[in-house]
Amino acid sequence: MHGIRVLSAPRRYESKGKLWAKSQSGTKYPVGLSQAEIEEYEARQAAAQQQPDASKKKKKKKKAKGTPDGCAAVEQLAETLEAEVKIEELPQPAATAACTDPAKKLRNLRKKLRDIEQLRKRIESGELANPEPEQLEKVARQGEIEAQIEELELDGIE
Repeated sequence: MHGIRVLSAPRRYESKGKLWAKSQSGTKYPVGLSQAEIEEYEARQAAAQQQPDASKKKKKKKKAKGTPDGCAAVEQLAETLEAEVKIEELPQPAATAACTDPAKKLRNLRKKLRDIEQLRKRIESGELANPEPEQLEKVARQGEIEAQIEELELDGIE
């Protein structure tokens, strides 16, 4: 293999702190923990791994035993709360449109009408070849908006 030189990938820089943290990651236990406590902990872990089925069975029994009583208690509490609490429906405001200023409403309707006319012109000229269904619905509502504008103008607002 003459002339071929294989280069290894360059090493990435690691700070001294990162290198120290890597060297310390091998220790499982906190600094200062006595050897007796470490052995006791490891013995408990080994015992727990030998009997995982027993603990699972206990959990299943507790879950099965606690579920019906818990459900019954919740249902009973719900019934008592329903009996004590009475829900009243608040009357809805008559119309949100009536609450708004009629001059603002007229201005907004005129703006919508201008937008609809611009959209209709774009569709007719072919600038907008495939209008969206929402755009077609908007153009179809032009008569409704004109009627609302006339109604507001007849009421004396211009």
